[in-house]
Amino acid sequence: MEFREKHIKQFEAIIDESPFTLVGTASEGEETVRKIKALKELPELVVITLMVDHGLDGVGTVKKIRQEMLGVKMILSYTIDSRMRLVEGLKAGAIERIKKPFDNNDVIKRLTKVHLTKSTDAQGGFFRNSIRLAKPLPITFAKAGLFAKKHDGRTLDISTEGCRLQATIPLKRGTEYKITLDVPNQGKFKVHGKIKSVTHDKIHSTYEAGVEFTQINEKDKEKLNLYIMDEAERV
Repeated sequence: MEFREKHIKQFEAIIDESPFTLVGTASEGEETVRKIKALKELPELVVITLMVDHGLDGVGTVKKIRQEMLGVKMILSYTIDSRMRLVEGLKAGAIERIKKPFDNNDVIKRLTKVHLTKSTDAQGGFFRNSIRLAKPLPITFAKAGLFAKKHDGRTLDISTEGCRLQATIPLKRGTEYKITLDVPNQGKFKVHGKIKSVTHDKIHSTYEAGVEFTQINEKDKEKLNLYIMDEAERV
């Protein structure tokens, strides 16, 4: 496990009071890889600090371990300042994250969650299946093309791949829309989406549509994913 020096004692104290066993620590990525290879058996879990003062950082360490030690499950520890790099590490193959400064209960909860995850389920990384957040967000949408009329609606749930849209106007399967998502604390994201399915609630005179995002800026996608991850933890 790799941590900056100031966090090692805190983490060791948490592990000492848990069912888990700490088999080693390291100060940067290459050292982490060397120490893992020197063990008689591969560890089940490796907790990797996202940002380090020198040497191989967390994202590089995740990539190296995934290439050379298939089956090891990886967790990233991060701070608020390193959240954007966190997405890169999750894409690279880490399957969970732990925020610093550490909270004892949170650390044990996340280690247990990863322990119960099958190794075969972990190889695709966090982004193998996108998280769907069941929380309404206000949106505006208009048919793709020039001078199309804008309409108001809301999402009933959302992921980085699409959303379930509720509106008061008729929606037709196969129609493409330009959509503006109003994401709290992140701003407004413009995406293109295609209606894949539609249901009509006659009692409330509303339409619900499954929308697949066909175009979304990668930076906006990363910010949207961070928002969804943060909100999903609060639910």
